[in-house]
Parts: sequence; C-alpha cells; structure tokens
Amino acid sequence: IARADDSYFRVLIGLNALPDTNNGLHAINGRPSIDLADFSIAGVLQMQAGDFISVWIYSTDLDYVVTGQSSFSCALLETSSGFGADLSASQAVTTVGWTEVVGWETTGSGGRSGLFELGSGLDVATGRFTATVSGVYLVSSQLRIDGADTGTFRMLIGLDGIPDYDNGLHMMDSSPSPDYADFSVSGLVELQRNSFVSVWIYSQDDVRF
Repeated sequence: IARADDSYFRVLIGLNALPDTNNGLHAINGRPSIDLADFSIAGVLQMQAGDFISVWIYSTDLDYVVTGQSSFSCALLETSSGFGADLSASQAVTTVGWTEVVGWETTGSGGRSGLFELGSGLDVATGRFTATVSGVYLVSSQLRIDGADTGTFRMLIGLDGIPDYDNGLHMMDSSPSPDYADFSVSGLVELQRNSFVSVWIYSQDDVRF
C-alpha cells in the first residue's frame, strides 16, 4: 500500500464476498508507513464446492494505492489432520516475557464458515496442536496486538512449549503501532508424533497489552 497517510488499514482474505475480520485471515495496522506499507496474510481455510475467496482492503483514507508488487495465491491441500481457527476472545497480557496464546475456536458462519477442524489434534483451550502422525506440517498464525506502546515485541510458533526465536518461525517489531499492530508467521516444521505447536507473544518492556 502506498500513500497510506490518513487512517488505519485492514486487509483480509474473504470467503464468498463476506469480508469478516474474525475469519482468521485478517491483518491490521494502526499507523502504516506513508511511503510503502506491507500486509502479509497466510493460513488455511475449508471451502465447499462453488465457494470463492478474494482479497479485501478497508480504510477511511480516500487516496491510496494498492501497488503492483502485491500478490495472491491459493492451492488445494488434501489432509485428514489440521485446523483453521480464530481467537475466541481477546487475551489480556499483564507481564513481560513470553506468553502462550490460548482459547481458539474452529467454527463459524457467514464469512467465518471457512474455520474448521479435521482430526483431534487441536486443544482449543490450551492453544496446542498435537501431531497424531509424524510428518512435515504447514503452520501459520496472524496476531493483532492492541496497546503495544513500549519496547520490542516478538511473535513465534513454538515447538513443544519452547518459544525459541531461532526456530525459523519468528518475527519481531521494535516499534509496532501502539494502536493496532499485526504479526504474521508461516512456514514448514517437521513434527514427530505427539509433538505439539502453539503460538507465543513476547514483550520486552510492556506489561499491559
């Protein structure tokens, strides 16, 4: 996005022309760069025959440009184990250091009907997905953080309860938007049977967000 100078912006991948910010495929920035702002979204959703998806952008800014450097991709995956989830409620954090994100949900209607769960690997309460078979898994997460107004923030997908920012599934921002900040991670990880993955957020100095 170029010339994003007068509003916060949202970008999402919408199902059946129903742009829903709670569909698990949404990014937001409260103070995007005026010159060039980047939005990244990755994830999976369940589609029925005849369903369609498309990219949507929201702003109250009347003069901005979606540049030619933008992209969009989709592929059919066949699997018996996986999920697409959205956080069921906001999670208040009142400490520095690492916090595990918990409380996901995998059902919805309308623009959220792409949420799904196949198999029994996800524990929505603990936020942990456990591999029932060994293999290489695609993992991704989008987090919106509000009130991130002090210090550095990190987000990652951790293996077996260990938030290791050298695992290749990590991002950081030393100066996120204090209004609405977006964090996105996606990649591949090899999981052994009974290993699990979960989402973690880290604050260096901020004790309330």
